Amino acid sequence: VYACSMLQDSGDGEDELTKKLMYMCTHDASPVVRAAATKACVVTRYTLPTIICRVRDVSNSVRVAALDVLKNEVDCRLMTDLERVVVLRSGLTPRCEVTYLAASRMLCCG
Repeated sequence: VYACSMLQDSGDGEDELTKKLMYMCTHDASPVVRAAATKACVVTRYTLPTIICRVRDVSNSVRVAALDVLKNEVDCRLMTDLERVVVLRSGLTPRCEVTYLAASRMLCCG
Protein backbone atom coordinates (compact mmCIF):
# COMPACT_ATOMS: atom_id res chain seq x y z
CA VAL A 1 0.00 0.00 0.00
CA TYR A 2 2.82 2.40 0.88
CA ALA A 3 4.43 1.99 -2.55
CA CYS A 4 1.15 3.05 -4.16
CA SER A 5 1.42 6.46 -2.50
CA MET A 6 4.41 7.30 -4.70
CA LEU A 7 2.58 6.45 -7.93
CA GLN A 8 -0.53 8.61 -7.49
CA ASP A 9 -1.34 11.56 -9.71
CA SER A 10 -2.04 14.20 -7.07
CA GLY A 11 -3.79 16.64 -9.39
CA ASP A 12 -6.24 14.23 -10.92
CA GLY A 13 -9.42 13.20 -9.14
CA GLU A 14 -9.88 10.45 -11.72
CA ASP A 15 -6.59 8.67 -10.98
CA GLU A 16 -7.36 4.93 -10.75
CA LEU A 17 -4.75 4.30 -8.06
CA THR A 18 -6.12 7.07 -5.87
CA LYS A 19 -9.65 5.73 -6.34
CA LYS A 20 -8.50 2.25 -5.28
CA LEU A 21 -6.74 3.60 -2.19
CA MET A 22 -9.85 5.57 -1.23
CA TYR A 23 -11.92 2.41 -1.68
CA MET A 24 -9.50 0.51 0.56
CA CYS A 25 -9.70 3.26 3.20
CA THR A 26 -13.42 2.81 3.42
CA HIS A 27 -14.26 -0.79 2.56
CA ASP A 28 -11.37 -3.09 3.47
CA ALA A 29 -12.14 -5.48 6.32
CA SER A 30 -8.70 -5.14 7.90
CA PRO A 31 -8.06 -2.08 10.07
CA VAL A 32 -4.34 -2.37 9.26
CA VAL A 33 -5.06 -2.00 5.55
CA ARG A 34 -7.52 0.86 6.14
CA ALA A 35 -4.93 2.72 8.24
CA ALA A 36 -2.15 2.14 5.69
CA ALA A 37 -4.38 3.26 2.82
CA THR A 38 -5.38 6.37 4.76
CA LYS A 39 -1.74 7.26 5.29
CA ALA A 40 -0.89 6.52 1.64
CA CYS A 41 -3.58 8.72 0.07
CA VAL A 42 -2.28 11.96 -1.37
CA VAL A 43 -4.31 14.73 0.23
CA THR A 44 -6.30 16.64 -2.39
CA ARG A 45 -9.74 18.17 -2.51
CA TYR A 46 -10.94 14.80 -3.87
CA THR A 47 -9.45 12.65 -1.11
CA LEU A 48 -9.96 14.97 1.87
CA PRO A 49 -13.61 13.95 2.54
CA THR A 50 -12.60 10.27 2.61
CA ILE A 51 -9.77 10.96 5.04
CA ILE A 52 -12.09 13.00 7.27
CA CYS A 53 -14.59 10.12 7.28
CA ARG A 54 -11.87 7.82 8.61
CA VAL A 55 -11.82 9.88 11.83
CA ARG A 56 -15.11 8.11 12.59
CA ASP A 57 -13.81 4.59 11.83
CA VAL A 58 -14.55 1.76 14.25
CA SER A 59 -10.84 1.03 14.69
CA ASN A 60 -8.63 3.16 16.93
CA SER A 61 -5.62 2.74 14.65
CA VAL A 62 -7.51 4.03 11.60
CA ARG A 63 -8.85 7.03 13.53
CA VAL A 64 -5.37 7.91 14.77
CA ALA A 65 -3.92 7.48 11.26
CA ALA A 66 -6.54 9.84 9.82
CA LEU A 67 -5.90 12.42 12.54
CA ASP A 68 -2.15 12.19 11.94
CA VAL A 69 -2.64 12.74 8.20
CA LEU A 70 -4.84 15.75 8.90
CA LYS A 71 -2.34 17.15 11.39
CA ASN A 72 0.72 16.71 9.21
CA GLU A 73 -0.56 17.26 5.68
CA VAL A 74 -3.66 19.46 5.77
CA ASP A 75 -3.87 23.18 6.36
CA CYS A 76 -7.04 23.49 8.43
CA ARG A 77 -7.99 26.62 6.50
CA LEU A 78 -8.65 24.36 3.51
CA MET A 79 -11.32 22.47 5.45
CA THR A 80 -14.88 23.75 5.68
CA ASP A 81 -16.31 24.67 9.06
CA LEU A 82 -18.48 21.55 9.00
CA GLU A 83 -15.46 19.32 8.27
CA ARG A 84 -13.56 20.87 11.19
CA VAL A 85 -16.52 20.28 13.51
CA VAL A 86 -16.78 16.63 12.42
CA VAL A 87 -13.06 16.07 13.06
CA LEU A 88 -13.12 17.70 16.48
CA ARG A 89 -16.37 16.10 17.62
CA SER A 90 -15.26 12.67 16.50
CA GLY A 91 -11.73 12.99 17.82
CA LEU A 92 -12.34 14.67 21.15
CA THR A 93 -14.56 12.02 22.69
CA PRO A 94 -13.66 10.38 25.98
CA ARG A 95 -14.51 6.87 24.69
CA CYS A 96 -10.98 6.31 23.38
CA GLU A 97 -7.94 7.84 25.03
CA VAL A 98 -5.64 7.25 22.04
CA THR A 99 -7.98 9.06 19.64
CA TYR A 100 -8.52 11.85 22.17
CA LEU A 101 -4.74 12.38 22.48
CA ALA A 102 -4.26 12.37 18.69
CA ALA A 103 -7.06 14.93 18.25
CA SER A 104 -5.59 17.06 21.05
CA ARG A 105 -2.17 17.02 19.36
CA MET A 106 -3.77 18.00 16.07
CA LEU A 107 -5.72 20.82 17.71
CA CYS A 108 -2.94 22.40 19.70
CA CYS A 109 0.13 21.48 17.66
CA GLY A 110 -1.09 21.24 14.09
